[in-house]
Amino acid sequence: MSEHWFLLADKYTACLQSDSDLVLDQLSVLLLHAYLPGATMISAIPEQPDILIRHHESAHEELRLYRNEMHVSGAWGGQLPLDAYFLLYGALRIRLIEDGLFPVHGVCVGDDRGYALIVGHSGAGKTALSLALLRAGEKRLFSGNKTVVSFSEEGSLWAVAGTKTTTIKAVDKARYSNLIGEGVDYWSRFAFFLDDVYQSSATKVPIRHVVIARLNDGVEERTLLSPTSALHTLYPFFLDKVNEDILLGSGLGLLDGSVPVHVKRWLMEHLQRTLGGTRVYSLAGSLDFHIKTISSL
Repeated sequence: MSEHWFLLADKYTACLQSDSDLVLDQLSVLLLHAYLPGATMISAIPEQPDILIRHHESAHEELRLYRNEMHVSGAWGGQLPLDAYFLLYGALRIRLIEDGLFPVHGVCVGDDRGYALIVGHSGAGKTALSLALLRAGEKRLFSGNKTVVSFSEEGSLWAVAGTKTTTIKAVDKARYSNLIGEGVDYWSRFAFFLDDVYQSSATKVPIRHVVIARLNDGVEERTLLSPTSALHTLYPFFLDKVNEDILLGSGLGLLDGSVPVHVKRWLMEHLQRTLGGTRVYSLAGSLDFHIKTISSL
């Protein structure tokens, strides 16, 4: 029997229980920080956690949902599988959105003048761009992959939590060696924390502008989106629609991540108000073009 407790997004407690001995090694900790914004391991607390996952070691895969907890069966073999990270994130995503906080599939990087929220679909080049920006100037990474944002009463946008682990292809380690702190190889990839000098220590940062990035070797384009165009483009990123539903293993379990319509309307109204004062740029082109453009904003 094992039990692990976490604080997620600096706000929610989560408990992962198993009837087998789950070992959280260095890779497990790095991947927790890769998938879960603001993840911190904590000691057990007497109160009921916000998120509770009970795991039963079994060759049979199954996910059963109860009012305040999830029961999952699967052959984990004492190690956290990807299913565990996905389930924790899926449950966290729902809690965040219902509380008016939004886990954007994007990177947040900047300096004392403010930060840029860089969004894009998987494979668009967000990680390569963020690492290149760190090497090019005195910028810091607030979050990579997932950035939790909030709306202020006066209509500004803030990053309030994020993922701290960066993952790259293992063959690219040498290219970023000067940025790398603690890291571990896994499969064909490499997960690592940045050297402290490149990591922001702030608990929240203001977002000055949003960049929709698309790295390619074709025509270079820079477009300032109208508030209406930006609203339609960013809305699915703010809900992280790609990760709305979490499928367990081979598809024998489903965590439905849909949220109430009134919450979606709340997001639409606040995003619309915020975009009246926050510029959103759509960029397409080479890595150098993206670096020069973002550095000049």
